Amino acid sequence: MDVWRRKGPCGDLQNVVKYVKRSSQRIEQSEDIQRRLISPIRPACKAELYQLMEGNETRWILRDDCIERALYLQLALDELVEEEIGNWHVVRRRRQKALRHYILDESLTTNDREVLKARYEIL
Repeated sequence: MDVWRRKGPCGDLQNVVKYVKRSSQRIEQSEDIQRRLISPIRPACKAELYQLMEGNETRWILRDDCIERALYLQLALDELVEEEIGNWHVVRRRRQKALRHYILDESLTTNDREVLKARYEIL
């Protein structure tokens, strides 16, 4: 179970969340994407903007809240990761040296989202 949390869909989600929360520019970018993609279709009971939540090893309820929030924000997360991938390719085309961010390999697939959704519904 511990390996699945680190290497599976939960681990990928945690890495994406950490990547976004590590930079004020990425947090702002995430909020802009939420305004553009999610705000127009959000239910009345939902807030306009949400911060991503990080789970931890000892409080499983927090991890479930993290999954719930990520599932709600999946459009914004997908868009943000796509923008990061696009930016990295632009830098590479200009022949500038750029380290390959782990986010390029950690994006959530459709299957990952289904697994996270199933886990959230079970718990």
